[in-house]
Amino acid sequence: FRETVAGRKVMYGGQEINFTISIGVAATGGNTTDNVKDIEDILKMADDALYKAKAAGRNRVAI
Repeated sequence: FRETVAGRKVMYGGQEINFTISIGVAATGGNTTDNVKDIEDILKMADDALYKAKAAGRNRVAI
């Protein structure tokens, strides 16, 4: 998906606009060592991963 979006070119006002996507991913396998108590914990993990992806140069996926 990320590569598909990055490959799209949009013309606006006579200029070409490029798009990129940074994605943060979080997962839990129901393991008690995950320290996941509720959905808010998983969302926080995904949000942290998103900022990690952006800090690594954007247009990336981080877990």
